[in-house]
Amino acid sequence: KGFFCLAGADIYEWDIASQTWVARYTGTAGTTTRHLVEMDDTLYVGRGADGYVYSTDGITWTAFTGTTEEAWYFAVRSRKAGSVLFKIDDDGLIANTTNGQNGGIAWSADDEVGNTSEVTRGMVVVDDTMYVTKDRGYYSYTGVETQDLWQATYKAASNGKNPFVWGNSKIYMPYGDRLVEFDPLGDTAFRYVYPTSRMLGNPEVLGQITAVGGDASHLYFTVKNAAGDTYLMKGNPDTGAYHPIAYLGANDCGALLVVGPGVVHATNPAVVCGRGSTAVYYTLPRVGFDPSTDGRCRFETTGFIYGPWVDAGAQAFDKFLNRGDATTAGTSAANTVALAYERDEGPAT
Repeated sequence: KGFFCLAGADIYEWDIASQTWVARYTGTAGTTTRHLVEMDDTLYVGRGADGYVYSTDGITWTAFTGTTEEAWYFAVRSRKAGSVLFKIDDDGLIANTTNGQNGGIAWSADDEVGNTSEVTRGMVVVDDTMYVTKDRGYYSYTGVETQDLWQATYKAASNGKNPFVWGNSKIYMPYGDRLVEFDPLGDTAFRYVYPTSRMLGNPEVLGQITAVGGDASHLYFTVKNAAGDTYLMKGNPDTGAYHPIAYLGANDCGALLVVGPGVVHATNPAVVCGRGSTAVYYTLPRVGFDPSTDGRCRFETTGFIYGPWVDAGAQAFDKFLNRGDATTAGTSAANTVALAYERDEGPAT
């Protein structure tokens, strides 16, 4: 159908030729679009307590007018006899149908996943089993049975928000101010993958994780620190290496998706994310290139690069700074690097 963005009450579709978002659906003021899935060539967009809308072409949208219509998140399970669409509400009441259009198949009776006092934060599917994340627990649901996977001891509004299934079939989601990995096909173990122990205490790139995505090689996620600044991070939980690739400023980011070539950029993959009230994308290098060799990647030409505090093995006593060197590539009279130092954690010089 296309590449779509949910923004407040409205739905937009990206037009790659004009590099603009085209409005496809204007919702009622005060309503909020929350989640989008596709099943049997039909798009479904949940609007929470206000039900959902659907479209068979991405342009004309119809509001569902039947009963049992509250929809916060969707999931699709494939079957030989036909796909099944599941929806879940804010309390964890889940129902299913094989056709969610008006005049289609009636929604089933509600089943309950988790405690109704918990707030639902997301729902994904791995190996034909649904996994529901809530602010105080994570659960599996087979369509018949529910299993408690993890009960949170630390309650936070971001717990379980925007869960993401990576190419390794593992689920990644926030818990507190950390990123948690869950392996549903392994020993069902949870482990913290970000931040690593060496990063603890970093005031810039630690904080609330608000969105998670990924491509075949890396995870991408956004972190909002205690000062209210948001960074777009890139890394791999298998290697434990992470670094920021973009500074989003004092903005919120509630959604993130990595898309392939020809979706938002004509030739390159890109990571698309929310930045306050706008949606932005960052061009990623093509296969066989890295950002420094792919001329279609762009870089900031001003600002600072912060490195770690290091002592180079020097003994801990007062000493003079004798020398500083910078080895660079691609610098010029108009594109320079300046060395600076900081004394006793004071202002930079």
